[in-house]
Amino acid sequence: MTINYSLDNLIDQMRKDGTLLSDAVERALRRNDRRKFVPPHLNGDAYFDAPLPIGDGQTISQPSTVVFMLERLEPQPGQTVLDIGAGSGWQTSLLSSLVGSTGRVIAIEIRPTLLAAAKKRVETRANIHWVLGSGYDGYPKHAPYDRIIVAAAGQEIPEALLQQLKVGGRLLMPVNHNLVQVDKRNSGEYEQQLWPGFSFVPFIDAADMGGVNNQ
Repeated sequence: MTINYSLDNLIDQMRKDGTLLSDAVERALRRNDRRKFVPPHLNGDAYFDAPLPIGDGQTISQPSTVVFMLERLEPQPGQTVLDIGAGSGWQTSLLSSLVGSTGRVIAIEIRPTLLAAAKKRVETRANIHWVLGSGYDGYPKHAPYDRIIVAAAGQEIPEALLQQLKVGGRLLMPVNHNLVQVDKRNSGEYEQQLWPGFSFVPFIDAADMGGVNNQ
């Protein structure tokens, strides 16, 4: 059965439960309507707080999970963000709004069909650079990054991502069933926090997809 919710109701609920904290993230949610990023036959479910299938065995993440991660990530105007696992492009678009015209989002997606569809949805955004690849080795071309966010779960945080994170920068990534936040204090010192109880699709290396390389 299709359940109809409104964006206002979704935002109000996330405000009430303490997931949505900042006006900046709320503005991004209103500018980047989730309905635009789900398959047409699921438009009626776009504001339901649950993941939805987008093809290729992948999902657009649950809104409260995306918002929770963005609130922890705290992207700022003018920053450069590495977004690994762009999927539908919704989180990428939210990040694009949060960093603004002076910032930049490097969005990596390993599945060509999903990447093409995401690019089409947000083709007018000049501050997004799209990359076909796994993201497991990061994307050195635009490093170091102020922020790195990964929308897939791994067994550990890849060393390449830690190396490409700017001193003073922040990384968020699911590790097993924990969401891990890493703040880089200097070149060899990191501060870590974690929140349990998260479920994400697995982080896929390029070798698992027939050798897709960052392009």
